Amino acid sequence: MNPDLLISLVGEQPTPIFLVHKALDPVQHLLVATSKDAVKRAANNIASTLNLPKSAILPDVDSYDIKAAAEKIENTVEDFLPNGVHIALNLTGGTKTMALAGYELARKHKWRIYYLETRRNDEVLHRYDFTNAAEPPTGPHQEILPEILNISDYISIHGFDPSGRGSTNDPFEREIGHILSGLPYEALHSFKTGQIEIDFIVRKGNRIAFIEAKSGNQARKKSGIDQLHTAASPQHFGTYVNKMLIGDELLPENNTILANSRDIRTLATPSFRSSNHISEEDAQNLKTELERLFA
Repeated sequence: MNPDLLISLVGEQPTPIFLVHKALDPVQHLLVATSKDAVKRAANNIASTLNLPKSAILPDVDSYDIKAAAEKIENTVEDFLPNGVHIALNLTGGTKTMALAGYELARKHKWRIYYLETRRNDEVLHRYDFTNAAEPPTGPHQEILPEILNISDYISIHGFDPSGRGSTNDPFEREIGHILSGLPYEALHSFKTGQIEIDFIVRKGNRIAFIEAKSGNQARKKSGIDQLHTAASPQHFGTYVNKMLIGDELLPENNTILANSRDIRTLATPSFRSSNHISEEDAQNLKTELERLFA
């Protein structure tokens, strides 16, 4: 049953809120945000991507005053409180004290509760139901989310224009793009916005990976590591993204250590250096590493 109203506690990461919205398809959606800049930015980006009205954002909710937060949310949704109106609460984001406020409201009014668990290769939506305000909710009832995210929406919910493009003339990138085109992933070649440049954004299911490709003199340098680290920082695309650096030569040991410390998977395709073409063996290694990246 689609909720008449979905109430989501918003944190700094917009993707879980977006995924729950797409999974539940509510009639209306209230985004509960604090005064923190990163949270306000996430709420605004979610509302813009989902074409929600400005009134869909409840701003400046107290992060740590449970009573004040509960009262502000309850007063905002009072028109929905009569029996027969289906209200659901998404507790995935927000602070722990906001979650306590939300839980108390859900118990009081018997709202359905949802929580999205992000695992290594899928997302599980947990559902809890109150049948009696004096008892804990039943559940969890679990559902694995289907594929409901695309790259354009992913870029948009982080506040960037999906149409931003960089150059696609690099021969090494074109070789990698050709390999990606034959795989069961969505792939975007050369995204650029402001100071952020990403050679490839790749999606499998609802998971995202960034790939940087470096050849020639750049293959041994740390510029690709820095680009991936910047793009996946909290103020840009957040930390929940897989990262891979592909070069036509092995990284030196110090840069390999740096990449590992930043959770960046590295791969060398040395065949390109000698022939301007990625061999079948190197292409297969790339496919295998991508599978491991999303595993």
